[in-house]
Order: sequence, then structure tokens, then C-alpha cells
Amino acid sequence: MNDDNNKLLYEFLTACRKKGHRLQGIKGLRNRIPKLFIYLDENGLNLNEVGLKESLDYQKWLIERGRNDGGKYSNNTVRTYIAAASVFYDYLVKTSIVLSNPFRDMKKMRLELKLPKNILKEKEMNLLLSELLAFDKEKGLKKRVNLYKLHLVAELMYSTGLRIHEVAQLKASDIDFDRGLVHVKSGKGGKNRTTYLNDYTSGILKLYLD
Repeated sequence: MNDDNNKLLYEFLTACRKKGHRLQGIKGLRNRIPKLFIYLDENGLNLNEVGLKESLDYQKWLIERGRNDGGKYSNNTVRTYIAAASVFYDYLVKTSIVLSNPFRDMKKMRLELKLPKNILKEKEMNLLLSELLAFDKEKGLKKRVNLYKLHLVAELMYSTGLRIHEVAQLKASDIDFDRGLVHVKSGKGGKNRTTYLNDYTSGILKLYLD
């Protein structure tokens, strides 16, 4: 990057820090914005000359040539670069460097929905739950109690899809045994949601609470 782009990037990141952006987010912007400058330099464009067509061309450029090793980015990675460019252009609009943000109006790539890595297969999950069910075979009361609680938490997470911190915050009043529902308050993204209990988990959970 040339000196002017370095200075602009520094001023942009400084503004992000003052707005309270998280450190991880700032690092992501610092790593991704230079890719936009490379695209502009290769195509002889300045920041003011980027419209809807150029923003779509940038997305295509990222897909085809974005990686330094010549490989292809995934759809999700391309989306992060476009999102970074959009945040950057919001700043440019606010500071009157450009008139509009073309990245807000462009058609973005679809988000790839993937299962988490290292997720257990059905047979492996059943084996794990079966092993945890054998809590009464442990020697010593403390070990049996701990394994019993682990068995309960694992079944609850498996039945409802709750995350571990959501289970930790769960209260008895959040559980509707009559309808087989669990009300999750301030879950992922700070949103409330309702999940379903299967009959087995409902039974052992009620027994635990009783």
C-alpha cells in the first residue's frame, strides 16, 4: 500500500477503536481492507470511482484471484471481505471522502451453512450418552454424582440444542414439563427462544429437580 492508503487505514482503525469495536474485529478489518486497495491499484481505480459494478467486480476478483497462493476463497470468507469493505466505506461516507457506499446495495454471496467441525456421528453420540448413563458403576459417591450430572447435561444439550452456557443459566422456572418446552433467555445473539424436550430428557430432568 502507498503512504496515503496506509494513513487512511490507520485513521479508519483509530475511529473504530474510539467507537468501541472489539480488538478481534479491528484486527479483521486491518487484515482485509488492504485487499481492497490491491484490487483498486490493479484496476487503476480510486475510492471515489467504486460504484455498484465495481463492488460486484471486487467480489468476483476475490473469488477468482483473491488468495495470495492462487487458490479460491470460500463463500463465507468472501463475505467477510465484502463486509469489511462495507464498514470501511461507511467511514468514508461519514468523513465525506466518498458520496455513497456501493457495498450496501450489492448482491452478496450466499452464506454457506456447514455443520461444526469434529461433530460426533449418530453412533458415536449414542455411545457417549450410553457411557454417561452408566454413572452408577463409578466407585465413590462424589464420582457417581458428578457423572450423573454430566449425563443429565449431555442429554439436555442433545435434546434441546442448548449451548453449555445456556444450560448453566437455566432455571427450573424456564422449563415447561406439561408441554415439553424449555425457554432460553438471552441465548445466542441476546435473543430469547424456545426449544423442545424429548420424553426421556423431560423424565430425567423432572426427576433431578424433584
